[in-house]
Amino acid sequence: MVEEKTHLDVLIEQAKEESLKDRFLKNKIVFLIDRLAKIQEDIDKKNIDQNYGYLAMLLYIFRYIKKEVGKDLADNVFKALSFTNWNFDVYKDLLNAEDEEKEIDILAEKFIKEENFKIEKEVLKSIIRDTWRDLLLERDFEFDKEVEKIRSYKKKLYMLLNSDVEKERRKIVEFLKEKKAFKVDLRLMNIGIVPTERCVNNCRFCLVDWKPSLEERGVDLTDEDFKRIADEVIKFAGKHGLIVTVTGGEPFLALDRVLYILKKAKTRVDITTSAFWAETKEKASEIISRLIKAAKKNKNPKFWFTLQLSLDAFHQEVYRRNGEFKENVPLKNIANIIELSQKKFKELEVVLLTKYTRYQDPIVYLIKELEKRGFKPKITRKIYDKNFKISIYEKGEYKHYPALMKAYMSLGYGKEILIFYTAVESIGKASIMHEFEFPYFRKRVKDFFEGKNPEKLPVIGFEVSDDGNVYPGAHAIFTYSIGNVLKSSLDDIFEFACYDPLIIFLSLDPKKIVDIAVEVEKGLEVLKEKASSPFVAVYKILERPSMRLYITKKLIETMYPRNVVEELKNNFNFKDIKKEYYKNKEEEDVFIYS
Repeated sequence: MVEEKTHLDVLIEQAKEESLKDRFLKNKIVFLIDRLAKIQEDIDKKNIDQNYGYLAMLLYIFRYIKKEVGKDLADNVFKALSFTNWNFDVYKDLLNAEDEEKEIDILAEKFIKEENFKIEKEVLKSIIRDTWRDLLLERDFEFDKEVEKIRSYKKKLYMLLNSDVEKERRKIVEFLKEKKAFKVDLRLMNIGIVPTERCVNNCRFCLVDWKPSLEERGVDLTDEDFKRIADEVIKFAGKHGLIVTVTGGEPFLALDRVLYILKKAKTRVDITTSAFWAETKEKASEIISRLIKAAKKNKNPKFWFTLQLSLDAFHQEVYRRNGEFKENVPLKNIANIIELSQKKFKELEVVLLTKYTRYQDPIVYLIKELEKRGFKPKITRKIYDKNFKISIYEKGEYKHYPALMKAYMSLGYGKEILIFYTAVESIGKASIMHEFEFPYFRKRVKDFFEGKNPEKLPVIGFEVSDDGNVYPGAHAIFTYSIGNVLKSSLDDIFEFACYDPLIIFLSLDPKKIVDIAVEVEKGLEVLKEKASSPFVAVYKILERPSMRLYITKKLIETMYPRNVVEELKNNFNFKDIKKEYYKNKEEEDVFIYS
């Protein structure tokens, strides 16, 4: 079979030396062009008069320049939008308008004069405001407010982990375990551990930027407590042959805890980091030396570790502050680690973790940086699905190329670097990003909801947070804990999970979970359009204790043997569980939104 060009191959061919300013502008313009296309689509869908839609888009462009780009770079944006044939010069006074009301006044006045439009200015101003509101454009300029709403909501959900409703559900699962009811054969691949939830970065797509601090959680966790958590994770991983994944937060903010895991682990350890700590080769060398020194103290024959570096459009996003252009996490940090792994620490195995997005892939900039350092990067051993494609703007039009999923980067000597792509999921901050910014698997979600895609979502890993709570899947994804390793062994928690109806049906038939949920909450049907994947749709459904309890009881009532159901009804409240759900949900709403 002839190997096709992947999306990364094309991006590398197109790549050229670019300053931080160039990169900043490129991504801002990509966003603006795609957003305008979506606004036009909404204008057409809502049958809004094209003149008024045009004015709303003009207002959007000028506000976007002032708030996101900078007035001094306005001409660069206008040049990129020259294909519209819009006369931006006529409206340039909007750039100096002191407030939003003045912007609308200038826009209406200029449009009436330029187009000889027969309408009273005050009437047109009112129409512009209404059109802006109808197209929901203000939300784009309130990202920080939306993030705070998510943080508040998710923190309140966390505080419900031990609510009476959740305790009742756990008692039901414990009862099922005692009676040896249905059990799923969970086949885990990894167990994660989170040394700290803290992070120095501010990535716009962050999944976990919601967890309360330990102080907010009312947890006083010492380093000795963490060692107890780590010992339990390491023992469990060794018993079941699991990879230990060290994530965060940013785990290198708790480096001593990372080193402890490396010294004690009995199986492979994957450490994920943003590399914020590698700003110089000297600092990077010092920390890598400590990692390798700790690893050498580990004499377990099945132990080895990889350093997984986050390299994507959000970790390396360029922002502007006080007139200066800076990267969220400097690309040179990644290059420093790679250079050291090739020349000084050849035993260090490095992996690049990246994401599919609409923006320029920073791997192309990394390749340019490595070339400047004397390396000869080459992408080898490519794995891709020719049916999954990424659109790339090339020679004046969008062309579609197979999305690279996995590959290796050879640098001419030393170990090859594994490149591993994954999808952004619409969770956390990413849930308020626009759908064009990263691939959504809408057809899969729609087919899943309609029963055309019998997709299964088995739990293949647990994650243990810095407070000992154990999450099925990952702490960033799930908002319910199946136990705490400071109170129970992981073996007991694992056994509990095998009897949990929610985990059983995630493995066997997650569509049942969806069907039961939409029976009481028709609004959840919106997930068919809003979720980035079936996995995220089910996660959204399970995030409230009230819904988890309701689905658990309904699954038992309709799917379990009669004798088990009768015993449960004798021990727990199964009367009018729908009414109970609405009561529990109302009480949660009061807590969450008060």
